[in-house]
Amino acid sequence: MNSMLSPLDFYVRRRAVLRGGLAAGATLLAAQAPPLALAHAPGPGSSAPDRAPGDAPARDLLAIMEGEVRVLVIDGARLALARRVATRAGLLDAAHVSPDGRHLYLASREGWIERHDLWSEHDPVRVGVGEQLGSLAMSADGHWLLAASDEPRCITLLNADLRLVRRHDVATLDGRHSSCVAAVRDAPARRSFLVALRDIPEFWEISYDPQAGAIYDGLVHDYRMGEAIARQGFLGVRRTPLKEPLARFCLDPAQRHVIAASPARGGALVVNLDARVEIARLPVPGLPLPDGGAPFERGDAWALACPNRAEAALELIDVKRWKTVGRIETARAGSLVRSHARAPHLWTDAAAPGFLALVEKRTLQPAAELRIPPGTVSAMAFTCDGRHALVAVRNGDESALVAYDARTLQESWRLPLTQPRGIHGGAACAPQPPVR
Repeated sequence: MNSMLSPLDFYVRRRAVLRGGLAAGATLLAAQAPPLALAHAPGPGSSAPDRAPGDAPARDLLAIMEGEVRVLVIDGARLALARRVATRAGLLDAAHVSPDGRHLYLASREGWIERHDLWSEHDPVRVGVGEQLGSLAMSADGHWLLAASDEPRCITLLNADLRLVRRHDVATLDGRHSSCVAAVRDAPARRSFLVALRDIPEFWEISYDPQAGAIYDGLVHDYRMGEAIARQGFLGVRRTPLKEPLARFCLDPAQRHVIAASPARGGALVVNLDARVEIARLPVPGLPLPDGGAPFERGDAWALACPNRAEAALELIDVKRWKTVGRIETARAGSLVRSHARAPHLWTDAAAPGFLALVEKRTLQPAAELRIPPGTVSAMAFTCDGRHALVAVRNGDESALVAYDARTLQESWRLPLTQPRGIHGGAACAPQPPVR
């Protein structure tokens, strides 16, 4: 267990970190707060979990955010509650299970990152990386974590032991303008993190591949002609200049392009991450939500089914030719579309209250309206094998996580919850085939 620090010592050392007082590569402040118990939560009809998280393959574990002080770890293959983890208040909607299934990483808005050992009752390890923490991402190999804070405006790269590796101020190259971070996410096929900036027209990529190519701050033709000075690509910031800041985005299945909403000019735009340039603009009406969409195979190509917050429809985008190829009318506007390579339907909350709408992927025709518990759908995800769709419904004391068979559409399991939020893991662990 880490030794305790006095509040004054902790404050002084933490402010030194935030003001750049520790060099890159130094050990980040790791203060052990009063221990929190990792409570074993009894499942329905039992007094304790009948299987430890360590007995389940990591790919089958899902983390369900319950309010702002608790996380549930679910064994998606068995549809069983594996662990209920208590944590600090102000929990971010971000939870990551390490590839070996042993550690759960969480973050709070106050700037704390926690590592919980799911195989033991050990107290969590905590580190402070900034104030007003907004995002946390973990690399697919489990070796790296990237945290974004608004105070100071920076991104902090940690290793799996929560030790500081590198810190980048979120600012233009000349340092004249800074920005908050809108979103961070992992791109496993690229072995990199992607960072959307809220206030400056740039998109960042940080590679954790030791063999990453050199970074040239300038246009692509500049470095091909030897007109720029190279920087190390590994863990460095590769900037893509844009015409406007981006906030909401997703990746195409090949992870070579970013599809993002265009808040300034409307519609959606496409950025090629290799060429570092915008290559297409899609005239999608309303307020498309690419990060709420789902890619799926459509004949010999791939499409993105994108919900629309302002229109009662799902927009279909061809992610090879980069054009809109259709629109599926829905009962009302929605914010979520989910699917799986082995599931026959697109599932969306763009339906009448108390229902989910299902669209047959082969014909793109409405297939069913699935009745769900009353309330608001806060999250949806598929288990890694695609057999079940998990739906979190928020409705006061009657909130629940419900699992449905993806083919028969019958309810398979239900777990009462309090204020369910995000679902992390599941279908995200199943790699999609490359774009043909």
